Amino acid sequence: LVGGFALFVYATNHRGGDDGDDHRTAIRALPTLLNGSIYVSISPSVRGPWTQPTPVWFANHSLELWGGWTNPSPHFDADQTIWLAFQAGANAKPGQNIALVGLSKAASVTGPFGYTSGKPVTPQRWWCVAGQDEDPFMWRSPRGFHIITHGMCPTGYLQAHYKFSEDGVTWHTSPRQTYSYSVECQGGEVRHFPRMERPQLVFAKEYPDGAVSDPVALFNGVCDDGVNYVSAAVRCILQQAGMTHTLVRPLRKRRPDDAP
Repeated sequence: LVGGFALFVYATNHRGGDDGDDHRTAIRALPTLLNGSIYVSISPSVRGPWTQPTPVWFANHSLELWGGWTNPSPHFDADQTIWLAFQAGANAKPGQNIALVGLSKAASVTGPFGYTSGKPVTPQRWWCVAGQDEDPFMWRSPRGFHIITHGMCPTGYLQAHYKFSEDGVTWHTSPRQTYSYSVECQGGEVRHFPRMERPQLVFAKEYPDGAVSDPVALFNGVCDDGVNYVSAAVRCILQQAGMTHTLVRPLRKRRPDDAP
């Protein structure tokens, strides 16, 4: 953000115990067509002061990207264009949680954001009962637009997907898994994580127009509940109660003949 910093968040109502961490009593805010559940704060410094979170507005919606906006991923261009990838739900029956990803753009951090397309980045498939993707991370390189997600099709288990678009409208999804849920540590130990979500990248190179390239590290939120994988899978996937933390993996350096 020119002259400062912007923090996009997904905001929910929460009624927990005294320590405020009882996720079983958390109640999600009901999204509306006016502001959804994405908010933004700005500050001249990472240390603050930060403004009161302000609702992010969307100028339009579609049958497939109807509302319930969440999991924002912004990218700032040098001309102050703001690209915002998001997760939304289709115009389906109340209570259905269908995870789909879209892309929008605006000239202000609060919007109004207009969809680049009313179609999801990856279309919904009938056998994907939970949706297609969640947790999008989007960036723009000299070649075009990129998104990596935690996949939800057919389930959220062992799913990680990459999408590419030259114009932000027509998208192509790779048939391969973007990264493995098995991680080799520096000491040689291999850890297998039952859950690995919320991917994000850090880049080494930024261009004058705001594009980035040369990712150097991959961040994920992971769930791991001990060395017994079966027990960890039960805790992390079925009970949603395993130990979670942030995992950082260094990436190989780009070869001279690689495209940015």
